[in-house]
Amino acid sequence: MELKCQSVSNILAVALLFGLIMGKFAQRLKVPKVTGYILAGLIIGPSFLGLLTKPMVNNLKVISEVTLGLIILSIGADFELKHFISISSRVAREYHNQACR
Repeated sequence: MELKCQSVSNILAVALLFGLIMGKFAQRLKVPKVTGYILAGLIIGPSFLGLLTKPMVNNLKVISEVTLGLIILSIGADFELKHFISISSRVAREYHNQACR
């Protein structure tokens, strides 16, 4: 089953709609939305269902890189500084143990 999208706007509409659906689905499963976004890309991309072909994906290279940056930013927003401070001594100790072997 292959979807023939002729314009960039149609490609974006399919990708955004499916990403939104999968993000909400992931959230219901109590996992981060980004997990749903990644699964959506894998499912509709050329590797699995092929709804978006490789040439279509190549046409969206700039948009996909910006989107990846936004996804990474949203992942960073989920991290709490308190947590990193609380584990920093353990990380430093483990790093020292590994480096001194």
